[in-house]
Amino acid sequence: MDGAPPRRFKKKLLPTLAGALLVAWIAAIVVGIAREPDPHSGAPSKENLAASLQSAVKERDPKKIEQYFSDAAGDGYAESLLSQLEDRSAPVSVALHGDQLRISADTAGCMAFGLLHQDGTWLVDPVPALSGCR
Repeated sequence: MDGAPPRRFKKKLLPTLAGALLVAWIAAIVVGIAREPDPHSGAPSKENLAASLQSAVKERDPKKIEQYFSDAAGDGYAESLLSQLEDRSAPVSVALHGDQLRISADTAGCMAFGLLHQDGTWLVDPVPALSGCR
Protein backbone atom coordinates (compact mmCIF):
# COMPACT_ATOMS: atom_id res chain seq x y z
CA MET A 1 0.00 0.00 0.00
CA ASP A 2 2.95 2.34 0.36
CA GLY A 3 3.59 2.72 -3.44
CA ALA A 4 -0.02 3.10 -4.56
CA PRO A 5 -1.17 6.67 -5.36
CA PRO A 6 -4.21 7.96 -3.54
CA ARG A 7 -7.51 7.30 -5.35
CA ARG A 8 -8.51 10.95 -5.09
CA PHE A 9 -5.75 11.93 -7.54
CA LYS A 10 -7.11 9.57 -10.25
CA LYS A 11 -10.66 10.80 -9.74
CA LYS A 12 -9.67 14.46 -10.27
CA LEU A 13 -7.30 13.83 -13.18
CA LEU A 14 -9.83 12.35 -15.60
CA PRO A 15 -12.40 15.22 -15.50
CA THR A 16 -9.60 17.80 -15.69
CA LEU A 17 -8.08 16.11 -18.74
CA ALA A 18 -11.48 15.78 -20.40
CA GLY A 19 -12.20 19.48 -19.78
CA ALA A 20 -8.83 20.54 -21.17
CA LEU A 21 -9.37 18.43 -24.31
CA LEU A 22 -12.83 19.91 -24.80
CA VAL A 23 -11.49 23.48 -24.53
CA ALA A 24 -8.68 22.69 -26.99
CA TRP A 25 -11.13 21.14 -29.46
CA ILE A 26 -13.47 24.17 -29.31
CA ALA A 27 -10.51 26.54 -29.74
CA ALA A 28 -9.35 24.61 -32.83
CA ILE A 29 -12.83 24.89 -34.37
CA VAL A 30 -13.06 28.63 -33.67
CA VAL A 31 -9.62 29.29 -35.17
CA GLY A 32 -10.48 27.18 -38.23
CA ILE A 33 -13.68 29.14 -38.83
CA ALA A 34 -11.91 32.47 -38.37
CA ARG A 35 -9.31 31.54 -40.98
CA GLU A 36 -11.90 30.43 -43.54
CA PRO A 37 -11.83 32.82 -46.52
CA ASP A 38 -14.99 34.75 -47.33
CA PRO A 39 -16.58 33.19 -50.42
CA HIS A 40 -18.07 36.57 -51.35
CA SER A 41 -14.95 38.72 -51.25
CA GLY A 42 -15.90 41.16 -54.03
CA ALA A 43 -13.50 43.68 -55.56
CA PRO A 44 -11.94 46.96 -54.39
CA SER A 45 -13.55 49.06 -57.16
CA LYS A 46 -16.40 48.91 -59.67
CA GLU A 47 -13.94 48.75 -62.55
CA ASN A 48 -11.98 45.94 -60.94
CA LEU A 49 -15.25 44.09 -60.27
CA ALA A 50 -16.25 44.26 -63.95
CA ALA A 51 -12.80 43.15 -65.16
CA SER A 52 -12.56 40.31 -62.64
CA LEU A 53 -16.06 39.05 -63.39
CA GLN A 54 -15.33 39.20 -67.14
CA SER A 55 -12.26 37.02 -66.57
CA ALA A 56 -14.18 34.55 -64.38
CA VAL A 57 -17.01 34.25 -66.93
CA LYS A 58 -14.50 33.77 -69.74
CA GLU A 59 -12.82 30.96 -67.76
CA ARG A 60 -16.26 29.45 -66.98
CA ASP A 61 -15.24 29.15 -63.33
CA PRO A 62 -18.27 29.13 -60.98
CA LYS A 63 -16.11 29.45 -57.83
CA LYS A 64 -14.54 32.67 -59.11
CA ILE A 65 -17.90 34.02 -60.30
CA GLU A 66 -19.48 33.31 -56.91
CA GLN A 67 -16.98 35.49 -55.07
CA TYR A 68 -18.16 38.61 -56.93
CA PHE A 69 -21.87 38.20 -56.10
CA SER A 70 -23.31 39.07 -52.69
CA ASP A 71 -24.16 36.25 -50.29
CA ALA A 72 -27.82 36.61 -51.29
CA ALA A 73 -26.93 34.67 -54.46
CA GLY A 74 -27.06 31.34 -52.65
CA ASP A 75 -25.66 27.95 -53.60
CA GLY A 76 -25.60 27.06 -57.27
CA TYR A 77 -26.20 30.63 -58.49
CA ALA A 78 -22.95 30.86 -60.44
CA GLU A 79 -23.54 27.49 -62.13
CA SER A 80 -27.05 28.59 -63.11
CA LEU A 81 -25.76 31.88 -64.51
CA LEU A 82 -23.09 30.07 -66.51
CA SER A 83 -25.61 27.63 -67.95
CA GLN A 84 -27.82 30.55 -69.07
CA LEU A 85 -24.86 32.21 -70.74
CA GLU A 86 -23.74 29.01 -72.45
CA ASP A 87 -27.25 28.52 -73.89
CA ARG A 88 -26.85 31.76 -75.81
CA SER A 89 -23.80 30.42 -77.72
CA ALA A 90 -22.33 33.87 -78.31
CA PRO A 91 -19.26 35.59 -76.86
CA VAL A 92 -20.07 36.98 -73.41
CA SER A 93 -19.03 40.45 -72.30
CA VAL A 94 -19.22 42.10 -68.90
CA ALA A 95 -19.35 45.89 -68.85
CA LEU A 96 -19.91 48.62 -66.31
CA HIS A 97 -22.71 51.12 -67.09
CA GLY A 98 -23.06 53.65 -64.28
CA ASP A 99 -24.32 51.79 -61.23
CA GLN A 100 -25.10 48.65 -63.20
CA LEU A 101 -23.05 45.74 -64.38
CA ARG A 102 -24.24 44.35 -67.69
CA ILE A 103 -23.57 40.81 -68.83
CA SER A 104 -24.42 40.38 -72.48
CA ALA A 105 -24.00 37.78 -75.18
CA ASP A 106 -23.82 40.00 -78.29
CA THR A 107 -27.34 40.57 -79.59
CA ALA A 108 -28.69 37.37 -78.03
CA GLY A 109 -29.55 39.06 -74.76
CA CYS A 110 -28.41 41.17 -71.87
CA MET A 111 -28.78 41.03 -68.09
CA ALA A 112 -28.21 44.06 -65.87
CA PHE A 113 -27.32 43.78 -62.21
CA GLY A 114 -27.08 46.40 -59.49
CA LEU A 115 -23.87 46.96 -57.55
CA LEU A 116 -23.50 46.88 -53.78
CA HIS A 117 -20.78 48.58 -51.74
CA GLN A 118 -20.28 46.65 -48.48
CA ASP A 119 -17.40 46.88 -46.03
CA GLY A 120 -15.16 48.65 -48.54
CA THR A 121 -15.69 46.12 -51.35
CA TRP A 122 -17.95 46.04 -54.39
CA LEU A 123 -20.28 43.12 -55.04
CA VAL A 124 -22.92 42.31 -57.66
CA ASP A 125 -26.53 42.13 -56.53
CA PRO A 126 -27.73 38.71 -57.75
CA VAL A 127 -31.23 39.95 -58.64
CA PRO A 128 -31.21 41.16 -62.26
CA ALA A 129 -32.86 44.50 -63.03
CA LEU A 130 -36.44 44.11 -64.26
CA SER A 131 -35.83 46.65 -67.02
CA GLY A 132 -32.96 44.59 -68.41
CA CYS A 133 -30.22 46.59 -70.11
CA ARG A 134 -32.33 49.61 -71.10
